[in-house]
Amino acid sequence: MDNFTLKTALLLTASVAGIVATPVWAQKADGDASDIIVTARRIQERLQDVPASINVFGQQKLDEKNVRSVLDLATFAPSLSVNTRFGAKGASFSLRGFSQATRTASSVGVYFADVVAPRGGNGSTPAGDGATPGSFFDLENVQVVNGPQGTLFGRNTTGGAVILVPKRPTDKYEGYVEGSYGNYDYKRLQGVLNIPITNTIKFRGGVDYLDRDGFIKNISGIGPSKYGDQSYIAARASLLIDVMPDVENYTVATYSYAHDKGPVSKITNCTNTFPFGLLSCQQLARDAGRGFYTVEGALPNPHSKALQWQVINTTTWKASETLTLKNIASYSQVRTNFITDILGANYVIPVGAFGPIPSTGALGGSTLGFAQATRAPGANNADQQNVVEEFRAQGTAADSRLNWQAGAYFEHSTPRKPTGTQAPNLIACSDSDNYVCTDVIGLLFANLPPANRARSIGFLGNQAGEVSFLNRALYAQATYAVLDNLKLTGGFRYTWDKTRARGELRAYRFVSPTGAALTVPIVSCTLGAAADANCRTDGTQKSSAPTWLLGVDYNPRDNILLYAKYTRGYRQGAVTYNVPPPYQSFGPEQVDAYEIGAKTSFSGAISGTFNVAAFYNNLKNQQINVNLASSTNATTATSATLNAGKSEISGVEVDASLRPFSGFTIDGNLEYLHTVVKSLDVQKVPGGIYDVFTPAAVVGGRLPLVPKWKWNLTGTYQLPVPAYLGRVSASMTYSRATGYIYTTGVFGTVDGVGLLSANLNWKAIYGKPIDISLFGTNLTAKKYYTAVNDLSGSGGFVSKYFGEPRTYGVRIKYSFGE
Repeated sequence: MDNFTLKTALLLTASVAGIVATPVWAQKADGDASDIIVTARRIQERLQDVPASINVFGQQKLDEKNVRSVLDLATFAPSLSVNTRFGAKGASFSLRGFSQATRTASSVGVYFADVVAPRGGNGSTPAGDGATPGSFFDLENVQVVNGPQGTLFGRNTTGGAVILVPKRPTDKYEGYVEGSYGNYDYKRLQGVLNIPITNTIKFRGGVDYLDRDGFIKNISGIGPSKYGDQSYIAARASLLIDVMPDVENYTVATYSYAHDKGPVSKITNCTNTFPFGLLSCQQLARDAGRGFYTVEGALPNPHSKALQWQVINTTTWKASETLTLKNIASYSQVRTNFITDILGANYVIPVGAFGPIPSTGALGGSTLGFAQATRAPGANNADQQNVVEEFRAQGTAADSRLNWQAGAYFEHSTPRKPTGTQAPNLIACSDSDNYVCTDVIGLLFANLPPANRARSIGFLGNQAGEVSFLNRALYAQATYAVLDNLKLTGGFRYTWDKTRARGELRAYRFVSPTGAALTVPIVSCTLGAAADANCRTDGTQKSSAPTWLLGVDYNPRDNILLYAKYTRGYRQGAVTYNVPPPYQSFGPEQVDAYEIGAKTSFSGAISGTFNVAAFYNNLKNQQINVNLASSTNATTATSATLNAGKSEISGVEVDASLRPFSGFTIDGNLEYLHTVVKSLDVQKVPGGIYDVFTPAAVVGGRLPLVPKWKWNLTGTYQLPVPAYLGRVSASMTYSRATGYIYTTGVFGTVDGVGLLSANLNWKAIYGKPIDISLFGTNLTAKKYYTAVNDLSGSGGFVSKYFGEPRTYGVRIKYSFGE
């Protein structure tokens, strides 16, 4: 067997075995900005040479800013926002105004070790598609790439990409142990070990553990005393094998398990409407004067659990000086299981008279919630497995004036088991799994005169189903140096997508048509005629589209880059099982994106970098989230995604770093974002079970989750202490975001907030491998909200989700090895 045949066999064998290719990730993410290496175009390039708007955070910056989750990252990346309604484990990104509506494909792709984040399905609650707890340790860097990534990345996204680059095994025996402690009994332990087993085999492994008490006091007397806790354990192992001098195999395995009480919201406003607005006002009155971080939990055993594991393996063959072949494959599983109170309502039925009801009788003192979300009996909320396979070729030609890459992509996401949710709506359940529930409001209404009587108000909604995704693509991109300082780039991708969803939706009611309590509930099929005889629906949605990139970049002189590009972006359509036809499926959306920018570096008495980008996006067939409800409470309120909108998004991004004198650095970035909804077209189905439609945006208004202004400024000073003492630095960051629309409605806007954080670092204490840091976030103790449920029209109340309080602590790190 000749050498060429042997190498080809090794590469193909690796592919069949599920071996994944990941590029060599570079370092210096915390050094001079002009030397930072990124891989946003799937090749190694200096940040200042990439014709795109990118924010980069190395591990040192992540530690100094105490970034533990996607919520923390969004504070410091100006173009990045995050939807926190379902907590950090279910958070979704918004980038440059592109956000992920419920049950749509992610508009911001999250990549770890060159593989897109695993899907978690598209059921009633979000799962997958993001960075899991424990992702932000032992990293080379995190890259936030702005704008559509329609050519090179595995899943087409309209907003951009967040790329997490783990540290690879090295040829040195080294590692560290780190411990942190802070307020709210915050405890975090990390350990990393790197071992060069032989000259050609290297291993690196690490563990990250975090546990923190809650900061939200529950005063209902039901369930836990505190919410807002955090707890996770994450592990990572990687193995690097130099199979031959020009064949490399790299495997990364990750595991993450998070368990806490889940998100909870606080009722902040109410209307005196009967019955729910009145009950909400009574709850507000009970909570008055009890403090900002107080809620009334209605669940005895709330929890939120998320488990994810993934194996990624890389085979890279440098076939020649001008050709490199890579094979990328990954297998992963995502599981979530939770019981949460979405809206924060804990209704206590008054004893005696209640509105038009003369006496509540034996029902007085009963408690119930407005809407809760739990896992379906015997099932998880999400339980998905994912397979990714990508083959890529990269090379140069024409005396290295032409750099090109091309590849094929395959992704298949399927359910391991049927999943679903069970939602008690306006009923009191002691055991919802076995249908032990009481429709308290329905029984009270049965005492009213017939003209005002409603036979059944509350019900138990049950949704079970499964969703599968199939994604395939072919792509190619090339950059040609027409002159030494003038380059043209062109890229093309064609994508084929398919989604299939099957589900069953039922409603269980506990009051008879005559107003009597039922021990055996009445069961109805929520989707009615849209379902078959077994209350099932089965739908398929297919879409395909080309995307492309055209760009030019020009260096008028050293350390100055000017660029312009035009990108066609695309986000696939899908189908869901928990809304009736014709709202079950929606088609793809597309965006035409235009960007011009400049990147500059300068040195001398004052050195630094200054980068600026201006962009304009025209978004068509926009996937808009629309809330669906029944005016007669005939079924569970839900949401659907419709191709109902056209929008325009434009803005400016600035990123700069300045060193005015030795030892002192100022880093800052800013984004201005203008968004406007140009049109909405939401068509109701005549005679349909849903007759109340509320789009998440209004014509002429801004898009949701988009601050108009967002900026942050960091000052870092290296103290002039003697070298034998070590290195001592202090830094302070102020970040500010203006208010944004979270949902339509009078109270649907989240107010802006400015947050101050700081840290003091003492490294290599007296020449020893010991570092100590003091850190603090939200030092001015701002009290703010991050998300809102505006039910002032339908439910008579508004509830909101808390932002993080002031936190502080100490971190000690011991490093060992060569």
